[in-house]
Amino acid sequence: MSLPETESPSRGELLFNLTRKNATGCINVTAEYDRSNTGPNSTAYLVVEDIDPTRSRQGGASDRKLRRFDGKSGTLSIEVLPTDGYDSENVMVTAYAENTTLDLSLTVRRDRDDDGMYDFRERQTYGFFVSSENPEIDTEVDDPDTDGDGAEDGLEVRDPVEIDRTATVEFDSVTRSVEFDGLFLIPQSHPNYRDTDSDGLNDETEIRDWEIPVEIRNGEAYRWAPGGSNESIEAESSPLLKDTDGDGLDDAAEKNRTHTNPNATTTYGITSEHERLLRDLWVRYRTGGSRIGAFPPSVDSFDDIELSDATDDFDFVFDDTADGASTLDRFDFRALDGTNRTDTFLSNRREVAIGTDPWDPDTDDDGLTDGQEIEGTSVVRTYAAPGVPDAGTEIRIDDTVPHTGLSPLNPDSDGDGYWDGWIGVYNVSYDHGRGIDHAENLVLYREHLQSGNGTTGDEILQEQIKIHNTTEVSSAAGADVDDDGVVEHSNVHVGELLWDTSPVGGSSPDLNVTVEADYLEGLPEKRLNNTVWENGIEENLALYSINLDIIRDDNVSEKAALTGIAPDMNTDLHLSVVNKNNIAGDATGYNLDASVVPAPLPLNGHMIYAQKFAQADYRNAKARLSVSPYNTETELYAAKTELHELGHSFNLGVVDDQPGPLPFSEVYSGKDADVTREKLENRPGAQWGVMSKGWRSGTVFESDGVGYYVYTLEELLSIRRP
Repeated sequence: MSLPETESPSRGELLFNLTRKNATGCINVTAEYDRSNTGPNSTAYLVVEDIDPTRSRQGGASDRKLRRFDGKSGTLSIEVLPTDGYDSENVMVTAYAENTTLDLSLTVRRDRDDDGMYDFRERQTYGFFVSSENPEIDTEVDDPDTDGDGAEDGLEVRDPVEIDRTATVEFDSVTRSVEFDGLFLIPQSHPNYRDTDSDGLNDETEIRDWEIPVEIRNGEAYRWAPGGSNESIEAESSPLLKDTDGDGLDDAAEKNRTHTNPNATTTYGITSEHERLLRDLWVRYRTGGSRIGAFPPSVDSFDDIELSDATDDFDFVFDDTADGASTLDRFDFRALDGTNRTDTFLSNRREVAIGTDPWDPDTDDDGLTDGQEIEGTSVVRTYAAPGVPDAGTEIRIDDTVPHTGLSPLNPDSDGDGYWDGWIGVYNVSYDHGRGIDHAENLVLYREHLQSGNGTTGDEILQEQIKIHNTTEVSSAAGADVDDDGVVEHSNVHVGELLWDTSPVGGSSPDLNVTVEADYLEGLPEKRLNNTVWENGIEENLALYSINLDIIRDDNVSEKAALTGIAPDMNTDLHLSVVNKNNIAGDATGYNLDASVVPAPLPLNGHMIYAQKFAQADYRNAKARLSVSPYNTETELYAAKTELHELGHSFNLGVVDDQPGPLPFSEVYSGKDADVTREKLENRPGAQWGVMSKGWRSGTVFESDGVGYYVYTLEELLSIRRP
């Protein structure tokens, strides 16, 4: 029997077809009944049964839906769905009545697009109370998601209400006066607009809520935890409100940028901790605290500070090695230039507006925090007074560190290829699954080195050993070490502040360095006296933006080599490759820069002892030779020695060294005497940098099948041009 899609009064029973192929959605059956004037034995039932015309009309108990009428009068409805599990395609709806007045009204309410909104409603047009312009709601009968936002029309639209006058309607804490004559909808969102409140989030997202991974401390969400946390909190927002909690951050910014709950002004316990620390700093260092910008703008007093998701600074850098220490110790840390400094406050709301990452203190990885690049870099100076902690502390903006013109979104603000800060490391972030703490490792690197055991565990900065294509980020110099036609650069970028040039324009570092190379006559197999060895060293230094040019000059006799080879070219440095070592014991190389050892070589000279390499054990070197740019184990071994001696000429490794001239002052990286050892993940020991002693296979690093030597961050912290 074919049923119309309008209400059709009837009595008794009605057989209709519930073919799964053709009947989608539901069929609604309504019976209005009245037992008020009947006897006590009056009954009324509404039964939906699965029947087969070839069998008995009455189905079994398991094949029926049954509703009993209760009360004196009322209305009873049954929905029949194709998914209800009836065996046959024919379904009988029967109203049974005894001593009861019964009107059975059968309405076939089809939902052809199966979106939870009946077709007869989708054919009507409704008013929408939320917008001041009251755009109409007009959904499609054959499209379950009219606006394509991922939320079905039935999920977005609630039951309509009839309004024939001015009405006050409240929804999601919003009260609106509406004038509309006719059917009016109070929906969860507008089914004709993907983003009803224009906040940047699709309505489907806001309707269904979402989970935020968090770190739990003391039973509450302490902060966002993207590094694979097993804990989470539920976040929700209204698709009708751009800023659901009214804290000054749009819902989309809270979901995608600050990772906070748009329905709560304060999401994390870290905000309460920041309130306490800032309040304590205010009490002790009011003037200094305001000068460094540690307090948000326009705040005159932090006696009763209250921060929110918008006004807090989630990535403000504190000294994480100073737990339990004085308030100032939590704020100040040894910066990459060796000076005591603090971070500079930059609220989450400002970070969202600027485009920086509210959870990454140094969005562009240049070694300066986002706050320092926007507001300036502080310096902390403490003058001791007997018995008074921090008695003479001065906190002020350091005018010698520029910030006007710096961009926290670009590591190279003036576009000259050299990064802004002291040292930057490309791709340092929390995106490697190691948590938010990891993003602070570059800014706090020197502080971590001073903690007593060097950098270990979560303090490790693994990215410093890698290289990247210069097409990925602004880079000066570099070398095509893998011969793929694209120049590579070390992830480590020595910045303009360390080279003592301006990061906001003007001069750039001059890193063109020439080396005169004189070789002893008769070295076996032209040991080291070849272009391959020289090019390998030049390319290795080019990874650090140093344009080294080794210029081969003279071949000298053994006698001349022992008495000293006088340079005869106007170069920055001088290399002598000789056979024997008559100066430095069992060393394979020696640098006379600032040395107390008397020799006829100039102070810009260094020696490589070829005989030592001839006697070396190359069992380990042979395994690494295939990934290196060198032809022989001798060249591979000697290249590390030459890079080490050149390192002395560039003042590398001095942060580790003792006071005084070489060789007595030298502290080799990673040796027992090194109290600030730098560890790496999945690599035993700490002797992996160029300024370590000797050679081992672990000093050769590999990326995409290409081997190279690496200077550690600490070795580079003292760099200067020869």
